[in-house]
Amino acid sequence: MRVVGIDPGLGHLGVVLADVYPDRVRFVRALTYETEKQPKKRNVRATADNTDRLRIQIARLLEDVFSDPLPVLLCAESLSFPRNSASSAKIAMMWGGIVALCETAQVGIVEASPQEIKRWVTGQTSAPKDVVRARVEALCPELVGLWPLGPRGGGTLIEHAADASAALLAGLHDPVAVALRRSL
Repeated sequence: MRVVGIDPGLGHLGVVLADVYPDRVRFVRALTYETEKQPKKRNVRATADNTDRLRIQIARLLEDVFSDPLPVLLCAESLSFPRNSASSAKIAMMWGGIVALCETAQVGIVEASPQEIKRWVTGQTSAPKDVVRARVEALCPELVGLWPLGPRGGGTLIEHAADASAALLAGLHDPVAVALRRSL
């Protein structure tokens, strides 16, 4: 079954695709979408316009991921909201677009907290990002050849794809994902 892992964010959206079998996971694609920078605010509705633009842009980017074969499941890190209400609203709108896309395509969603993801991947709930990435690469060495690279190297792009990979691996421990794997 095809499974998508995402690291949702406003500036970068980490995405991985994997074919999941009862006894193994084979990653087939890892990428990080960079959303376009906001244009200068020109009117009173600028915040709403930018939020709509961002949600539509992310939905269009994910339409490519929701192609043949259609994923059965989307695994994501559960959202945490910043104290800034404008950023929280944008994150909620972006997540709403992802949920709507999954609902339309009949793709299930499982979420794991950052601590659950770290525990499933590294065995520790407080592991730093570099340890999580190293463990993901040790568990799934094919990812190293799939990491996205930009003009200045991979840095941020790999970080978001690695987070999406960790979310996918942790999401596969969710009871819904376990039941789906058993049915294969």
